[in-house]
Amino acid sequence: MRSTKVRLHHALAAGLALAVLAAPAAQAAWNGDAQRCAENGTDDKALIAACTRAIDSGALDTIEKARTYHNRALHRMRSGDLSNAILDLTEAIKLDPRKPEHYFARGDVSMRRSQFPQAVADFETALKLDGPSARGNYLLGLAHAGKGDTDAAIADFSAALKSAPREVTILGARAAAYATKRDWDRALADYTLAISIAPKDAALYERRGEVWRITNDLRRARTDFDTAIRLKPDNDSAYIQRALVAVGRHAYADALTDLDKAVRLNPKSPAATSIRGITRFYAGRYRDAEADLAASVVAAPKNAYSVLWLYLARLHQGKNQAAALRAQSKELNLASFPGPIVRFYLGEATADDVMAATRRGTAQRQREQLCEASFYLGEELLLSGNRDEAVRLFRQSIGTGLTYFFEYQGAAVAMQRLGL
Repeated sequence: MRSTKVRLHHALAAGLALAVLAAPAAQAAWNGDAQRCAENGTDDKALIAACTRAIDSGALDTIEKARTYHNRALHRMRSGDLSNAILDLTEAIKLDPRKPEHYFARGDVSMRRSQFPQAVADFETALKLDGPSARGNYLLGLAHAGKGDTDAAIADFSAALKSAPREVTILGARAAAYATKRDWDRALADYTLAISIAPKDAALYERRGEVWRITNDLRRARTDFDTAIRLKPDNDSAYIQRALVAVGRHAYADALTDLDKAVRLNPKSPAATSIRGITRFYAGRYRDAEADLAASVVAAPKNAYSVLWLYLARLHQGKNQAAALRAQSKELNLASFPGPIVRFYLGEATADDVMAATRRGTAQRQREQLCEASFYLGEELLLSGNRDEAVRLFRQSIGTGLTYFFEYQGAAVAMQRLGL
């Protein structure tokens, strides 16, 4: 379980694909409802009604009607009605298929619906009609990233940067894509350039700090998180990140101070509560860990890792929680990792089954699964009295070198407690 995930900055801001299409000043044929539909007001319900009246009036020519469908789609999108927004933009495209803005807008709505292949197709069509641009290539890059095609996303962001080499949003997006590929040097270079352009952007320091932390440069990571917090002291995620640096140094009191702050800032965040629970587990505060992890499981019942840590926190208190684990497992996908570990704890799989499951996927994913499985199996063996085999498994987890995984840190803590 990664202690965090490097995040792609999805800035689908107004002014990219979301501009309302205004009527040309000379377009006197537009009636009052169509003009009202083209406004950037806040009463989307009233604006949608005006758009509908204009469409139904029969007074609009083909291009005007397409523009009005487009504008109604944007008002619907802002009100959360994404399905009908797609339908409206499809009508706009049927009426005016050479207008790139219709494809940009429909691609944007598709991304909001996590329909990334459709978004890619629309952005590609828009770029063919409109020509290469920083905006168009950036949006296409976001769609490719959402689709999981990181190489294509990097190529798109690089094309966008040819037109706008100092655009911080695009630099940040390419940095995140490089980080997805674990190309840490290029990710750091893009974040550093972006910071030189926007030195007061707290999010950039936080994202660069994540890369420093994952590459185990805890000093630089701490410096970046300190800066992010100074620039934006109400950002709970920066406190979580700085806490994870403290965890890497085994400074659990410092980590818990930051995690307490993160929970106060965002008490409904299952991530902050879960990470605080795991950190309390490291510190040997199993009852407190149980309270946090139980709350996080209630808030996010499909998070198998929180379920596993909760089970271990209870076992360390001598509680038999097989029945609770079985009930919680009904919310989980046990076919994918770490499902085999849950099944092992339930007595439905053997240790050999779990280890066989670690050998699936890419080389990197196998390494990650080995780190996780070795820790969880080692904990079970240690608690059942098989110290030697537990130590072997903890060493195997640590041997993966995944310092930013909670299970790596858990294995390191277990070895410390054993005096090894």
